[in-house]
Amino acid sequence: MDLAPALGLLGLLLVKEAGVPIPVPGDLLVIGAGVAAAASGGGVAALVLLAAILIAGYLGGTIQFLLVRGAFRGALLGILRRAGVPESRLERLADWLRRRGARGVATARATPAVRVGAIAASGLAALPLPSFLGGLVVGNGRSCPPTSRSAS
Repeated sequence: MDLAPALGLLGLLLVKEAGVPIPVPGDLLVIGAGVAAAASGGGVAALVLLAAILIAGYLGGTIQFLLVRGAFRGALLGILRRAGVPESRLERLADWLRRRGARGVATARATPAVRVGAIAASGLAALPLPSFLGGLVVGNGRSCPPTSRSAS
């Protein structure tokens, strides 16, 4: 894969993980990068691209977490209230994450349909950064579909 498209992909993934709504599924971008890396011969370049994709995801997720935990917290809570989400429900979900820490974040990030909101939920729950990061790293790694070898 050429450098310019790879850097563009990494930038797009970082921004997407930071919470900017981009109308292309992140999984589709990662699959496309894998296909491009395999077509170019794989090897070390493919491993470097994989590492860069993971790092972009971790950085973007951390940015989103810190923004939701800090500067955007009040605005997001206001939007949720106006949307009719009861504060008691938010507190129950936040308590679930707080009690489970990194394990809760990892579980949420590895669960389809929940993974998208897991970062913002972790920020709203005001998890400690080390717990969040541990769960993000493990959860992002576990969100890959199982291979036939691991499914047996």
